[in-house]
Order: sequence, then structure tokens, then C-alpha cells
Amino acid sequence: MTQYIKTEMPNFQEEGTKRCCYRVASRGVIEQDELLEQMCRYGRSGITVGAAKAVLIQLAEVMQYYLANGHSVRLDDIGSFSLSLGLKEGRESEELDGDDAKRNARSLHVKGVNFRANKQFLRDINRACKLELGGTSRMNRSPFSKEERISKAVEHIKTHSYMRVDDYVSLTRLPKSTATRELHDYAHSDGALFVAKGRRAALVYVLAQPQHE
Repeated sequence: MTQYIKTEMPNFQEEGTKRCCYRVASRGVIEQDELLEQMCRYGRSGITVGAAKAVLIQLAEVMQYYLANGHSVRLDDIGSFSLSLGLKEGRESEELDGDDAKRNARSLHVKGVNFRANKQFLRDINRACKLELGGTSRMNRSPFSKEERISKAVEHIKTHSYMRVDDYVSLTRLPKSTATRELHDYAHSDGALFVAKGRRAALVYVLAQPQHE
């Protein structure tokens, strides 16, 4: 039996409400050696553990070659693999139709490998997976109201000239994902007392400049 956890998440479309997501309760990681031993147990595959390991290593090397050269790789009984690109740390994105290119190939790197499971692979897992509720996980809540959180943020900026997301997390005791979204939404709202400057790791919040009529 596989247990699942009900996880409380904020509903950003309707402020003040929450939604429920679900995740599998992990029972640990099956390492490669154990997987290969299970594959070859009782001679079911007709190959030895050593031979299976050699095939797996060779498969990884060949997949790396084709992925690095712009191909997707499909394993019929498992699924498809393709590359995901992203900017290197500290590099800014560019406008699609901008006149001057801020980025070149050296600004990019492979940030991950996308995997899309074969439909039959998923159907087979669904048939074998028997689910039961294993618990509920609730969000960490700030002991302060939103007005109090904003007030703390403004006072912090007045004292230190700027505020990072991590500072706001410490001030409000919000989860980082919630703090990030709250700061973004507030800083881009009408009449905000502070605004965002910079991007990514360099992102900070500073006091908004007064509007002169």
C-alpha cells in the first residue's frame, strides 16, 4: 500500500483561501545495485548483474551523447527525455525583440533533463499502485497580519536601505515561496510603499520614490 499526504497550499487566485495538493509519502530510495539485483533475481532476465550494470552504463553514455547534440531520446517502455536550458547564475534575461543581445551561448547552460513518461508505463503503475491517506501537511503560518508584515518590511528598509526576500522570511516567519509571492504582488500594486530592484540573486526591495505632481 502506498501512502499519500494531503498538503495545504495557498490559493493565489483567491486571497485568504487555501487549496489542497497531494504527494506520495516517500518510503526511501531504491539504489541502482538493488534495482539491478531485483532485475536479475532468479535468472528472470537471463543476464547477470554485472552484464546489466554494463548495459546501464553504456545506455547512460549514449543518451548523454544524443541529448548533448540536440536530440530527444525515447525508450519505448519508459518514456522520453529532452534537455532543459536556463541562464547561468547572475545572468539576466533579454527581451525577445530587443536591439542589443544581452545574452549569448556562454550565458546558458543545461539546467535539467525533462522526462515524459510513456502512457502505458503510467497505466501499469496506476494498476499496481494502491493508495491510502498517510497524513496531512499544513502550511507554516505567520503570526502577523498582512498589514503588520508590510509595516515590518518598511521599517526594515528604512533601517537598512534595502530588504531581501530572506529578510522578509525572518521578519514574518512565512515560508519562502509564500514570502516571495507576497512581496512581488505588493511591490507591483498601486500605492506600494516599496518596490523591487534587480533580479534573481540580486533582487532587493527599496522604498518607493514619492510621486510629484
